[in-house]
Amino acid sequence: MKHATVSLLAACALLVGCGEPSPDAAKQKAYATELLNRGLYAEAVEAYDRYIEMPGVSDEERANVLYHGANALFDKAKDYHGALVRYLKLRSYYPAFPQMRDVEAKIVQCFERTGRSLEAQLALEQAAHLSRQESSAPPAREVVVAEVGSRKITEQDVLRELERFPPDVRGQV
Repeated sequence: MKHATVSLLAACALLVGCGEPSPDAAKQKAYATELLNRGLYAEAVEAYDRYIEMPGVSDEERANVLYHGANALFDKAKDYHGALVRYLKLRSYYPAFPQMRDVEAKIVQCFERTGRSLEAQLALEQAAHLSRQESSAPPAREVVVAEVGSRKITEQDVLRELERFPPDVRGQV
């Protein structure tokens, strides 16, 4: 009975993590760092993404890795879509991240650089609104602007559809 309890505790510790990254996590982080140092930014960020999903990696470490990975894609690889995905994840999962103002600014820039100027404007307004409130709560994600039957149409839906129009038509709408 005592042996079964110890085995069960050991299995739970492996599944949950013990607060320290496992040896495999340390190897994964070292591998990702090697890729980054060699200028293989997209591959490095993918390796870091695998690292932050491993047991024992703290939320603080996850947030820092997401931030630096997004910055590598933004600054070095000029992969604004990939950077945007990580900045949005960072904002959603870790809203109290210390560099959140920089994250908000980078989100706006990513939208701009991917040709989504209307979403950039919305993100800028959200960031400005949050700064005025000085709130650490995450921004509202889905503002419903209309309902058709049981379907709710959000501000994001409208902006996505507007992006499909040619620029001169967008100005008229």
